This record gives sequence, C-alpha cells and structure tokens, in this order.
Amino acid sequence: MLFDGRSCCRDDAPMVVSSEKGNKHILKNKNRQKIYQYRVDGDILSSKDGEKCDFIVEVETQSKSTAFVIELKGSDLEKAIRQIETTTNRFGISRTYNVQPRIIIHRARTQQVHGSVYRSFKNKFPQAIVKEHIFEEVVI
Repeated sequence: MLFDGRSCCRDDAPMVVSSEKGNKHILKNKNRQKIYQYRVDGDILSSKDGEKCDFIVEVETQSKSTAFVIELKGSDLEKAIRQIETTTNRFGISRTYNVQPRIIIHRARTQQVHGSVYRSFKNKFPQAIVKEHIFEEVVI
C-alpha cells in the first residue's frame, strides 16, 4: 500500500471515480482486486509542497502493482505532465509500480499534443493516456 491508511475508497470498490473541475476518471474494478484511491493534492501533499498530481489509484496484483497517476486539468497539458512526473519522482513510484499516467483535460491544444514535451513524456510512459472531460477504463 502506497500511503497506508490514507485511501478514500473501500479496498474492494467495484468502481473508483476521481473527479475535479468537470473532468472525471472512472476505473472499473470488475474482478474486485484490492484497490486504493489517494487524493494527493490537498490530502497527501499540501499546496506548499509544489507541483503534484490530483489522484493516485493503486491496484494490487499478483506481480507488480499498478499506479494510475491522474491529473485533472483545464487546458495546460505541459503543466499536467510536469505534475505527474514530479509526483512519480517524489514517491519513487516508477521503481515499484507499473505506472499508468492519465491526464483528463478540459480542452487540449493541438500544438501541445504534438509538441516535444508530450512526445518525450510518451517515450518515458508509453501507456500514458490523454483524454478530454471523461475517461473510463477497466482494471485488468
């Protein structure tokens, strides 16, 4: 468990919803694996702790557990990328978890999606996903 005792959902929750600013990430847990949701911005870390993502959803598996590192953003894709990278580095998540970055953005600017910052991020985290408004997926 990444942050012992700090989860804001049941550990067998059938669905975990992370939402803010009209954006939403929905993770369906059909197999009822152990799952933990942490509100990083405002709970684990305070505003004076610098850049950080909004949520981390941890899913325990038999092998390497998965950490969905989630940023819910207005329109600044590059800032969202920095927040995810800062969070994964701060907690050393990449060393012990299968990191699945998720950026749910209100509106993505085309030049940012095709820019060098995003391409570099996708090289580092090929499983990263950027979606507008709502993204729903199932834990495998």
